[in-house]
Amino acid sequence: MKPLLGWLFLLVLAWTGADAYKLNVPRLLFPYHPTVPMHFDLEVGSPSGGCFKWRSNRPDIVQVEPASGECSDRARVVSSTKVGGTHSAVIFAEESGSGTTLSCVVTIDEVATITIEHTTKVLYVDAAPARITAVAFNADGDKFSTLGQLPFEWELATDNGAETMPLRIVPFEQSKYRAPQDIQALEKAKKKGYLVLLEGLVTGSSAISARFQDPHFKNVPTNTLDLVVVANLLLEPAQDLYVPTNSDIAFTVKIVKERGLEDVPMPSPLYTLKLDNEDCKLNSKTSTVTAVKKGKSMLSLNLENVDPRVTSNAAVRPPSTRIFIVDPESLQFAVAGSNWLLERGRTYRINVNLLDPHGNHMFIADNARFETVFPHDYFDIKWNTKNATWFEVTPKKSGRVNINSRLNSFITEGGIEVKIKRKVDGEQEVEIVDPITVAPDQIVLPFLTGVKFNYPLTASGGSGTYSWATEDRRIGTIHEATGMVTSGQIGWTAATATDRRNPAHSGKSTLGVLEIVSLDFGKTRKEAEEGKILFVNVQLFGIDRTKGHRHYPFTDCRNIPFVVEVQNRAHFVHVPETASTIPSEGTGCATIALRAVRSGDTRVTVKYDKYSATIDISAFPALKVDDDLLVPVGGAYKLNTFGGPRPWLLDNSQFFVNGVSQDKVVTVKQDDEQLTMACSGKEGSTEIKLSVGNNPTSSNEIPAVISTNVRVCCGRPIRMALGVEGRTPSSKDYPKCPNSVKTVFASAPFQVGVRLYGRCGSNEEERVMSGIGSLDFTWSLGSGKDLLALAKETKHNEPATLAFVDGYPNGKVGDALINNVVTKVGSHRLPQKLTASLELKLVKRATPVPSSLVLWNDPTAAATIKLNGGSGHYHLIDRSTFYDALISDGNIKVSPKKIGQSPLRLVDICIDSSEIVIPVKITDIKALKIQGPQYLEVTTDTEVEVHVVDADDEPFSAEYVSVMGLELTSSNTHVKVERQNGMKFRIRGQTVGEVALVAAARSSGAGAIRSRQHMIQVFAPMRFQPKIVTLVPESTFQLEVIGGPRPTPPISFSTNTSRHMNIAANALITSKNELGYTLVTGTIQQSDGRSTTDSVLVKVVSLASIRIRVSSNYVEAGGKVWARIDGMLDDETPYSFGGAEWPLKVNWSLGDASVLSLDSSKLGTALEEPEQNRFSISLNAKNAGKGTIKVQVEMHPSATRHFQGKSRIFNAEATITVDEAPALADPNMPLTQIRIAPDTEYKLLSKW
Repeated sequence: MKPLLGWLFLLVLAWTGADAYKLNVPRLLFPYHPTVPMHFDLEVGSPSGGCFKWRSNRPDIVQVEPASGECSDRARVVSSTKVGGTHSAVIFAEESGSGTTLSCVVTIDEVATITIEHTTKVLYVDAAPARITAVAFNADGDKFSTLGQLPFEWELATDNGAETMPLRIVPFEQSKYRAPQDIQALEKAKKKGYLVLLEGLVTGSSAISARFQDPHFKNVPTNTLDLVVVANLLLEPAQDLYVPTNSDIAFTVKIVKERGLEDVPMPSPLYTLKLDNEDCKLNSKTSTVTAVKKGKSMLSLNLENVDPRVTSNAAVRPPSTRIFIVDPESLQFAVAGSNWLLERGRTYRINVNLLDPHGNHMFIADNARFETVFPHDYFDIKWNTKNATWFEVTPKKSGRVNINSRLNSFITEGGIEVKIKRKVDGEQEVEIVDPITVAPDQIVLPFLTGVKFNYPLTASGGSGTYSWATEDRRIGTIHEATGMVTSGQIGWTAATATDRRNPAHSGKSTLGVLEIVSLDFGKTRKEAEEGKILFVNVQLFGIDRTKGHRHYPFTDCRNIPFVVEVQNRAHFVHVPETASTIPSEGTGCATIALRAVRSGDTRVTVKYDKYSATIDISAFPALKVDDDLLVPVGGAYKLNTFGGPRPWLLDNSQFFVNGVSQDKVVTVKQDDEQLTMACSGKEGSTEIKLSVGNNPTSSNEIPAVISTNVRVCCGRPIRMALGVEGRTPSSKDYPKCPNSVKTVFASAPFQVGVRLYGRCGSNEEERVMSGIGSLDFTWSLGSGKDLLALAKETKHNEPATLAFVDGYPNGKVGDALINNVVTKVGSHRLPQKLTASLELKLVKRATPVPSSLVLWNDPTAAATIKLNGGSGHYHLIDRSTFYDALISDGNIKVSPKKIGQSPLRLVDICIDSSEIVIPVKITDIKALKIQGPQYLEVTTDTEVEVHVVDADDEPFSAEYVSVMGLELTSSNTHVKVERQNGMKFRIRGQTVGEVALVAAARSSGAGAIRSRQHMIQVFAPMRFQPKIVTLVPESTFQLEVIGGPRPTPPISFSTNTSRHMNIAANALITSKNELGYTLVTGTIQQSDGRSTTDSVLVKVVSLASIRIRVSSNYVEAGGKVWARIDGMLDDETPYSFGGAEWPLKVNWSLGDASVLSLDSSKLGTALEEPEQNRFSISLNAKNAGKGTIKVQVEMHPSATRHFQGKSRIFNAEATITVDEAPALADPNMPLTQIRIAPDTEYKLLSKW
């Protein structure tokens, strides 16, 4: 079905296309000429570009020539007949692809008549040439399609035999016009064709005639056309004029030429002005018409050298103006656009219109005099006419104002002023507004595929109501009423706000939509107070590749999904829920919100796509300062500021702390960042303006500056008080110390402080004074001089509200009295001296015994804490739900209530900062943990301890074990368990094997608690085999380890000397080239500190000789015997030299091969045993007899001390007797075994 629909679609398409093809003409009529062929271009259009093949049905009459090749949509038709008369042919255009066939009928006929075609018979002097065309017709009146290159004769003639020809024929090549190709060919041959150009030279009349030049057309009559040439004159003013009487109207005459308008000097011999009546009078010398009386008149411009009959026949009418003389009725003001909403600063042309009673606008003559008023406060008049009807003004002040005008009089040519009798005036209200400005004047938005960006434009000025539009809606659109811009494709356009009340007034903003090219930070704040939000300005940039790759900052990029990374979130954290905004200060297109958490510096990085930028930011604490100070007269106070902006991390040179005093009561001195406020010699108060921050720098363009006011009052001290600093409890919930005497520790230094009190004015309350550092204090001890000593120097705290002296107790307890006297403040002596005293009691520090408690949650588990030292007066700070605590006579009794923990906190109410904290926990048994070894050597004993722990893995005291019922049991009899005390047990290893220990106890809930199994391996003592190891130098031997824990732990070896041998951790012994004895001790260290050890003796010797040791000297035939090499001593076995680094070369030989033979069956036929270290052989006994075994042992060339002395070869031999094996004599067979039945006998007889 789908292929069928496809073919139908193609057929319909082909039929539609074929029906659309058309030829540019359906018929052609060619004139016959025997030698000059006619031609015409046929074209296929609607649509063009088809592939057509062209042909003529009568090539003898008409031929067709395709424009390009055999297939074209254009072709040239050429007449080819040589015979006169009427002939016809058909031209076909065929398109095989669509099956289209187009046709054109071509007829060739004789020319009967010609006619000159024209659109007008009037030509203007010095105007553009006019085209004159000759056309031909056949006898039936049909017009020929073309006259081709048939030459014509054109003749001009004048009327009345005038000497000057008013016309001339202009060749095309001398004009601005392009001629057809046939005419161009004729002009190149100095001939004229069917088309000529005529140009008027002077005014007059003429005739032009046309005829064929070729004799073939001699019978075709000539055709003539009469023409008139006149000047193209204008009379100005040309429109109908309505004028008041006494108006002087100045007329001018202009002529229209090809080059433009030219003035005609008047009076002129060629032209005259004429009025048709006496309602007006004409001054011919000045061409001025004066309205004399009411009525109507006409002024005409007449031609003097043209026959009126000719101009009448040619319908040439002279220029004229009608003049209506009427009374004026009213005045009106006019401005361009007729809109009286004007814009300040813009220049306008305003004119006064005079109207008659019918509302016709009257012509205002220059001799009229109007009184027109523009208020000077609102307008600057740039220019105006003498009659005060035309003004060029510029509004300079916004508001509503009226302008008015009045027609007063006319000035005659003689200079006489003629007043008008009737009142003619008018008034116009004008509203002046400020120019329309659009903010911002340029916006640049990012281009992101599929994402639109919106930005609101705002307009000010004008009437306040605007209509918004953009020039190119592809780049951006804007809401007509709200001014909300929406971005589009990349490019630039303008957004215009047009005043709805006056569309001539508008303001513009440039809109750019660009691709993103880079990311940075704008001019922004980089500092914020702790807890506050810092808005950092982000700036994206776009690139305009059409303007030299210039970068533009985007106006709005709030919708860009930036990724924010803060390097140290302890100082700042990103607040993503805070919406991004357009920066209100600085520069940028978006903001990121960061909350200042803690004072410090960090970096923040903003990323988008492949772009990123990093900036340093700083958080600072809030500025804190004493804002109300009372300073002694003559004293000074160093103002300490806490918080506020910190020195900028990239340039701390611009940091400042400034203070400015409002009067001379207080002077401010600045030393770097320290402010000192000094009171003069008189009392009073003032305000100090304090500022803290940084000056702008290139790296911090918008620094933070915090300002505040500090009130400083200068007064006189009225009393002072002493006290022990830091020794008085501060909580209101504590009971007061029952002692009036201050208590201090006899073992720690303390400070006695003095404070001064005064008033700022008589009406204020007494308060502590600041800035007492300049007072002269005198300290002394009244009693207790043997208990403590006072420092010689008086110190002051930082804000100078306190002066103090250090006291140094010597550890003794007792009572003391301290005195203080002050007489002057700096250089100002007090009116009377101030004195104060302080009594002290020195005691030792209170300590709890025990310092912490872990109580079993059982009624029997109460405990008592004893407090030693202190003032003896204590207060429990809080109560616990887990236990009860009671203080009595310096002791604290603690009784458990339920499981839990909380500290027992109490305070010595007579000594501040002496709070005592005793950790107390009420808990139950969580687990039993057995602490003991994993290995135990048999017949030894060790200690095992059971830890009773709570949920926090803390152990209980041993005193509760007796009531917990703690027991330790074993799973078998490999060990024996005995209790030592409450939590400790002793176990003894009895037999080798593994045993499991389990502990059990009861919880406070009466349930049983069991421990996990603790496995112990009881092992036999570790032993080494052999006990004596004999080795030749440079040889190895592996010790055998027997007993000890399994798997064997690492063994630690030690030797009494390292000269003769080394031993590895795996018990591999390596002898050195030094002869001697070494004692080797191996130790396995256990986890409980115990160890198991054994020793072995290693002898490093040289062989004195060798011998052959055989398994037997006697063997039966068919039997086997083994032989090996030994040294001369019993402990010099093959193990002594079998592991030698330089092996011995051993050569065995047999004396009689019929008695003994070497047995190689153990190795197989494919293997051959090497001679090196072949210290053992196997022999087969073959036949009875005596066999001799010989061996030669040669020391390796690289060895030096394997053999004693200088010998390098040792020999030895041994004899083995082979006896015949027992056999049966009859039958003769070997006796390997005898089988007999039960209860039978078999007699054996030996042959020996």
